[in-house]
Amino acid sequence: MTAPPAPLLAVRALRTTFETDAGLAVAVDGVSFDVGAGEAVGLVGESGCGKSVTALSLLRLVRPPGAIDTGSEIRFDGGDLLALDADAIRRVRGARISMIFQEPMTALNPVHPVGDQVAEVVRAHGGGARDARERAVEMLRLTGIPDPAVRARQYPHQLSGGMRQRVMIAMALVMHPALVIADEPTTALDVTVQAQILDLLADLRARLGTALLLITHDLGVIAESTSRVIVMYAGEIVEEAPVTALFAAPHHPYTRGLMAAIPRLDDARAADGGARRPRLADIPGSVPPATAWPAGCRFRARCASAWDRCAAEHPPLYRVGERHVSRCHLADEPGRRVVASTP
Repeated sequence: MTAPPAPLLAVRALRTTFETDAGLAVAVDGVSFDVGAGEAVGLVGESGCGKSVTALSLLRLVRPPGAIDTGSEIRFDGGDLLALDADAIRRVRGARISMIFQEPMTALNPVHPVGDQVAEVVRAHGGGARDARERAVEMLRLTGIPDPAVRARQYPHQLSGGMRQRVMIAMALVMHPALVIADEPTTALDVTVQAQILDLLADLRARLGTALLLITHDLGVIAESTSRVIVMYAGEIVEEAPVTALFAAPHHPYTRGLMAAIPRLDDARAADGGARRPRLADIPGSVPPATAWPAGCRFRARCASAWDRCAAEHPPLYRVGERHVSRCHLADEPGRRVVASTP
């Protein structure tokens, strides 16, 4: 029997902490997951769950007072990213792993033309000035920006929000990286432009064979753009499954709460027909502070299904289906007691 291929990205027991006035904040606590070559994986959760810190940790962009703890492991294409020196990790960033940030107006430099900023990625990795300019214009064309040679000479404030995000995508993909990390890439855009950007990412991924780690709070975006989803809560993974399995049968109470908060098209149709529009469900309370994760299940204070065991014992990841795991004691039933291996 042929062994499955090694994952492009393998994260094991990732723990990222920050020294704060309130004490040590454990923003990411023992997170493990894989991303395969060419795969699109979603990472979803509320603000404060640790999604963005996970992304910054992967690129070694966590700065003091933050630190990635000893015992964490981040392997990319067979190499240990945490063992690389500063020069070596800079050669990985942009060329092999790149990142799309959520707010292009703050991520782009306002005093340089956008074409120069795309070209700078090429120059930073050894490309000549002429080649960098040509590749920048070509990448702007591939992202659907009209008159790319003209737009390349313009500044960020001269472009619409959608075009600025396309510039960010061009910067992320100009070196044809093996993995792109997209942190809330459509949050600041209206629904129509959001759909265009997601379609663009899917098209460019297919052309270039790039893997995607898509970070968002929006399960609707995850459903459209990924094949597998990881749900984070309070610094740890609480559920992971193929997208179809997660939407068909979400297991963790937190995931079910997120699903219940998604507006449904049939609700809008009912309202248009004169029926009372059902009120969107919400999850009471808020994510606990990273300086004081509660004992037991970290979601129990917000969970309608919590019971005594939830306060006494921190739940492991139970396997609840094919490639489907859930960090919930409700999964500990006869025939379903096997704790999932890491990840």
